[in-house]
Amino acid sequence: SVDGELFHPKRGRGLDLLPQLSGPIGQQGLVLNRYRELVTELAPLERRVVRVAVDKRGNWNVGLEGGLALVLGAEAQQLNVISRALRRALSQRLAHVEKIDLRYANGFAVRWKASTQELAMRATAGIADSGAKLWPTVHFSSEMCGARNDPSRDRF
Repeated sequence: SVDGELFHPKRGRGLDLLPQLSGPIGQQGLVLNRYRELVTELAPLERRVVRVAVDKRGNWNVGLEGGLALVLGAEAQQLNVISRALRRALSQRLAHVEKIDLRYANGFAVRWKASTQELAMRATAGIADSGAKLWPTVHFSSEMCGARNDPSRDRF
């Protein structure tokens, strides 16, 4: 509910437009409040928050419109700054991202969608003919996102 109370809705129209919120029993208010924060903090990514889940360890999994998934650590992060940095670092490639893991202190990891992985593997086939598996994850540091020692730039 809007007050963070657990309820089981009856089948009806429009339920698919509601965000899916989940977490341990008794954490409904925490999950609802975090959802509300995420809507604002992730606005620079220009994707609607459709799913928010917290596990027993306090790690957060966030689903965005278009299938993009974010993994957040238990510690608070400046997501509005991070989401602007993600937008800058990934720009047009954001549509090809499956998951972004933000649990790192100095950057983030990106997993590309399967179609993007296949294209990358084909493009590097001449290099990777040894049979070694290519991992579809790219790691970005804060410096790569424009957060160098310039205090006027966003940091994360």
